[in-house]
This record gives sequence, structure tokens and C-alpha cells, in this order.
Amino acid sequence: MEYTCEVTIDSTLEKVFKLFEDNMLVGKRAVPGNVSQMVFTYDGIERTMTETIESVYKPYEIVSVYEVEDTYNRCVIKFKVDHLSVVFRMEVEFRFKEELNQDIEKYAESTLNQMTEFKKFVESIEENY
Repeated sequence: MEYTCEVTIDSTLEKVFKLFEDNMLVGKRAVPGNVSQMVFTYDGIERTMTETIESVYKPYEIVSVYEVEDTYNRCVIKFKVDHLSVVFRMEVEFRFKEELNQDIEKYAESTLNQMTEFKKFVESIEENY
């Protein structure tokens, strides 16, 4: 399953990238090969998610892979300057061990909601961040 989401953030590229790196990555560092883990509870079951930074082209792109049990999720995260804003784009790929009847719209909506929250966060931070 693959989809793409995009939002425009009213900020500078440097600020957007720095805040993304500091707040959105599990390991807090956009370094190729960096592996981090996060333990969380879902449906009453404790699970471990592994984040691997596949590649980084600062401040324009981060490729990260997230793995939880039988789910593989690869995200190509891109930042592009557009006049006085930054276009934040995510190209998302999910693979499941078993073919599940997944609703791609729900996944895309969830991703877009997270991106919109990040946009609000960035735009709420003072310019001299």
C-alpha cells in the first residue's frame, strides 16, 4: 500500500527541518544507519517499534523505515522551499506480513493529521528558534 500526503508550512526550511529532527524522529537524530526503538501499548499489548534512518539529505529529505512485528513502513520525507513557505511531503509505503483488507484512506488521513499537527507546532514556535 502506497500513498502521498502534503502540507505547506509557513516557516523557513532550516526551522522546519530542525524541529522535525528534534521532535518527530524516535531517535532524535537524522543520521543514516541510526537505529532507535520505542515501546508502546496497542490494544493492551506491549509492542516495540524499530526506526532505522535509511538516508538523509539535509535539510531536504529523510528516508526512515519503521518496523513493528509483521508491519513494514517506509517514509520518504521531503521538504521543499516554495516562496516563503516549506512544502512538507511524505511518500509512505506499508507492507504487511499477511494481506489485510486495509483502508488506504484511513492510513492517509492519519498521516495527514499528524503532518497538520506538526505544521501547527512549527508555526506556533517563535521565528528565532
